[in-house]
Amino acid sequence: MSTGRPYRIAFDSPYYFGDLVAFDSVNGKGQGTIIDIALSNDGSIYYVVQLEDGNAQGGIYPKEVQLLGSHAGRDTSPQPVE
Repeated sequence: MSTGRPYRIAFDSPYYFGDLVAFDSVNGKGQGTIIDIALSNDGSIYYVVQLEDGNAQGGIYPKEVQLLGSHAGRDTSPQPVE
């Protein structure tokens, strides 16, 4: 039951909204832009990627993603994923 008070949840993600990525996942393969980041109750994160045709593909996990470019002005050099 909710107490009505807000909660602050922080987590680290190797990718950010607007990043251009390629992915190869059991849920699909392609490239597009990250439009959503989801945090599961077990602490894992996954992404929703808007594909070039306008459709969205969810269930993409960090280890299944390769950064192609960043719209956030971040360093886009390859980063290790733990």
